[in-house]
Amino acid sequence: MKLLGLFGACFAIGLSGCDCRTIIIHEQPSGGGGNDPQGGFPPGGGGFGADGGFGAQGGFGAQGGFGAQGGFGAQGGFGAQGGFGAQGGFGAQGGVGAQGGFGGDGGFGGGIFCGDGELNGNEECDGFDLGGADCSDFGFVDPDGLECAFDCLIDFDGCLPTCGNMVEEPGEFCDDGNTNNGDGCSSTCNAEEDVCDAPIPVMLSPGTITLTGTLIGGTANHLPTPDTGCSAVGGGPEVVYAVTASQEGHFVAYLPSSGTNFNTILYTRGTCTNENSQLSCHDNNAGQGSGEVVSAWVSAGETVFVFVDTGGAGVGNYELSLDLSRGGSCSDVAVATIEGTSPVTLRGRTSSLTNDANATGCNGDGTGPDAVWDLTFLAADNYTLDLESAAFNTVAYTRTTCNGTELECDSPSGTTNSSVSVDVTANQTRTLWVDSVSNNSGAYTITVTH
Repeated sequence: MKLLGLFGACFAIGLSGCDCRTIIIHEQPSGGGGNDPQGGFPPGGGGFGADGGFGAQGGFGAQGGFGAQGGFGAQGGFGAQGGFGAQGGFGAQGGVGAQGGFGGDGGFGGGIFCGDGELNGNEECDGFDLGGADCSDFGFVDPDGLECAFDCLIDFDGCLPTCGNMVEEPGEFCDDGNTNNGDGCSSTCNAEEDVCDAPIPVMLSPGTITLTGTLIGGTANHLPTPDTGCSAVGGGPEVVYAVTASQEGHFVAYLPSSGTNFNTILYTRGTCTNENSQLSCHDNNAGQGSGEVVSAWVSAGETVFVFVDTGGAGVGNYELSLDLSRGGSCSDVAVATIEGTSPVTLRGRTSSLTNDANATGCNGDGTGPDAVWDLTFLAADNYTLDLESAAFNTVAYTRTTCNGTELECDSPSGTTNSSVSVDVTANQTRTLWVDSVSNNSGAYTITVTH
């Protein structure tokens, strides 16, 4: 009897999942037969011996479990491999090493810093602490919207104007007290169209004309530049006239308070849209806030843009007087009306004029080209008339009328400035002569104060 393939066969069969048992085979000796116990088949035919049984199947070893989740610690090893027996099981699987932890966050150092919610040092604000400031400190009616930026500086980007409240706030070009379109100030308080796109044309001949108009429903586009006697507030609707002179001479525009029922500003420009071309500006406080007068020397065919503007939120109707006079003799004097308390500046030129009069006093000075003005003073007072020129040594003298009695004369030696005064009753007119010591001539200004 032999044990066949005990190790190899069983191992092979076991691995293939078959029933692995020990196989015992009775081997017949050669030569056979008879009853010889060692010989061939037993009597009556030799049978087969009982089959050998199969050995018990080998079990599987317990599966190795997983350890806790590892970090970046040491790597877990592998368990030993299971041996082969009557079949050996698998060794336990090696676990994974434990995970490494993270270090704690670093804290802030001590001291003052932006973002601690406390207003310190040079900070304008910190967090919700705005130092008591709100949007009203920046010109807005609504106080809400002020914030503190990340760098602890005040941020007023959240402050918004309220259109239609009659207050011109930052970001608004105008505010006429409503949110209607088509009245010169849009529903968002911006200008609707430029008045310089279509100024009112006026061809002005020698003499005086009177125009009437209104700023109600006008458009707000332009602002005056500050000047003597001009606060340059503006900002409301305006009407613009393109006045073209038919001859050279002294041009005067006047807004009498008797024909105007709101606060006005009057100014002129050489180019309508260019504020740097402003020729003159006047903002008076007579009557309802009108009484403005401006002037300029113009050439034949020259156009001057005359702006009738509002000095506040109110608008209304007005009366505008325009005069063109050469102003070189008593037959064609330049004229101006003086009212209110703000200084009035009159501008002119003597370059193309001739010598028509000399001073009686001042040693007869005034032999150069001269200009002559009739000034009407609406209020009784003592007025000072200052004459200045950068082109010639001035001589100023006043008379009761153009050819009347001389009242006062001033001809300072070696200077370009002279000054005289007049004491008048209400609505009285006095004549001022603008003259020079020699034949020098050029531009000049007269400033009237009281």
